[in-house]
Amino acid sequence: MLVFMLLAAATAFGDSAMWNLNPTDGDWRTAANWTPATVPNGPNDTATFGVSNITGVSLELCELDIEVNGIVFDAGASAFTLTVENNCSFVEDLIFSGVGVTNN
Repeated sequence: MLVFMLLAAATAFGDSAMWNLNPTDGDWRTAANWTPATVPNGPNDTATFGVSNITGVSLELCELDIEVNGIVFDAGASAFTLTVENNCSFVEDLIFSGVGVTNN
């Protein structure tokens, strides 16, 4: 029961969002880095990237999996580097539940 509640809470705050022009840092899990201020982390969510002053984005997976329907790079987007870090003693994943990566 507790596991279900934790998973429900983790996905309830997720939504599709666009990486900001001036994010506070390169952490995927920081809501202030996205517009709207939410973290894309759900099976129907899309993470969109355009022009940004911070292009090194880190996904630390020790807390929970990150799941998105897809990641979209807009036409004219900055060149991004997405680094998936897993320094845990257990396996966590970046999961694509839909279209995957789209490079416009």
